[in-house]
Amino acid sequence: TFVKVTLANKISDQTFKNCKYLATVEYESKVIYVGNQAFYGCKSLRSFDFDDTLTYIGSSAFAECSSLVSATIPEGIEAVLASTFENCTLLSSVTMFEGLKSIDTFAFGGCNSLISLVIPDSVMSIGENALANCIGLKELTIPFVGTSPESAAPLTSVLGIGGVHSITKITLTKGSAVSDGAFEG
Repeated sequence: TFVKVTLANKISDQTFKNCKYLATVEYESKVIYVGNQAFYGCKSLRSFDFDDTLTYIGSSAFAECSSLVSATIPEGIEAVLASTFENCTLLSSVTMFEGLKSIDTFAFGGCNSLISLVIPDSVMSIGENALANCIGLKELTIPFVGTSPESAAPLTSVLGIGGVHSITKITLTKGSAVSDGAFEG
């Protein structure tokens, strides 16, 4: 199913929730807001493309979009909220830009096909279990270990219990100290 949205700069909460055959959405106007659960459960949605006018993506906005394969989080977004992409099992490519400040709990939880992820240096907070159950994740580039630069929490606080077992390469981009047990898993 194809939907063309005209003259709307806001996609309200639950607008397309559980539209399981929705595969493509086009926008003629500049979208600045995508509400909570706006595309939740759109099982056929493969990608989305918003420009830099987008400043807000709500919690669980794309959760359970099991066909979503790529996501670009525009430069205007400061936070990836809780469960935004949770259980997007085919999500394999995520692009994030400098300016992003936080990634909340379970933001990418259950994204099994995610192999590599680069978290920008501008991120100062990563919620617990933000990457839980990302069983395919092999390479992770992060500015710090734990939930914040000051945190002494181990990487498992972000990856979930057992989450570090699949990782083969971790790149720390800032010169922060690594605490005892940081990579224990």
